[in-house]
Amino acid sequence: MRIFGWIARVLLALLFLFAGGMKLVGGAEAVAGFERLGFGQWFRVFIGACEVSGGVGLLLPPFAGLAAALLAVVMVGALASQAAVLGGNPTAAVVALVLCLVVAWVERGSLRALPTMFLGKGPMDGWMARSYDGVQSAFRDNFRQIFTSLATDTAGAGRVLDAGCGPGQYTLVIAEALPGAEVWGIDLAPTMIELARGHAARSPAAARVHFEVADVARLPFRDGEFDVVMSSGSIKQWPDPVAGLRELHRVLAPGGRAVISELNREAAAAAVAAQAARAPGWFMKRIFPSVVAMAISPSELRALLGASPFGAPVAERLLQDGLVCLAEGRKAGA
Repeated sequence: MRIFGWIARVLLALLFLFAGGMKLVGGAEAVAGFERLGFGQWFRVFIGACEVSGGVGLLLPPFAGLAAALLAVVMVGALASQAAVLGGNPTAAVVALVLCLVVAWVERGSLRALPTMFLGKGPMDGWMARSYDGVQSAFRDNFRQIFTSLATDTAGAGRVLDAGCGPGQYTLVIAEALPGAEVWGIDLAPTMIELARGHAARSPAAARVHFEVADVARLPFRDGEFDVVMSSGSIKQWPDPVAGLRELHRVLAPGGRAVISELNREAAAAAVAAQAARAPGWFMKRIFPSVVAMAISPSELRALLGASPFGAPVAERLLQDGLVCLAEGRKAGA
């Protein structure tokens, strides 16, 4: 389906770049058509600009879904204009409309990811999930180092939850390091879970790892179901971090441990630059410093835990030359 979607995007891009370009340069047929519509030639220029920008957007993964949806609206207007004023065979417009709707559906993850791009909150779906998969792969050794520092505390865990697991590569590090544990990973982005299940199928821990689409603020688990709950690099995306921590506390068994790690917004520039250099692809290298800038500080992480049922952290650490801050919470009980 994704291959079909890519082919449809390219074909539509060529179509709209040509059609919009003819409108912008004032092709005789375009000028005459908009004259008959009675809106004036400014409307021809506006529609031409929409088609050209939409054609470009179709070729840019972050904006493909939005471009297809907007161009579908343009095609509905074109069909209405043909039916009411212009006449002619509507077949080409209908085919273009159908293709736009198909692309918008295939790239719906890109639409869900747009708020994250601009606001820094929400599920990282679509192309962002696939790009982040490369980031997790490149930084997997980093997480092994982080988890090694927690090995003593988590060695006896029978059931572990990774909240905001993304494409699951870190979740698999946990499962492979705890051979006696059943491990669950949840994420709100369907593309993340699709990728995570693909990675799990190739892991020696496959039989003990489970991935589900779920919201950390409404977890589909019973009270006290897990011995350890973890979250790495995710809490900065949660619309309501305290609500998420409240749910993690609920599903944690009495005496259980919560381990929350996140990029440190106050990390030294040298540490940020060194990690950015390891990121895959020029785009991720460029945006990594911005991702760090939208993260949280150790004091902010401490305050979030303090505002949740966990209360003040029982332990705090700075890892990876200060790039990662980690805080541990404990649920009261036996």
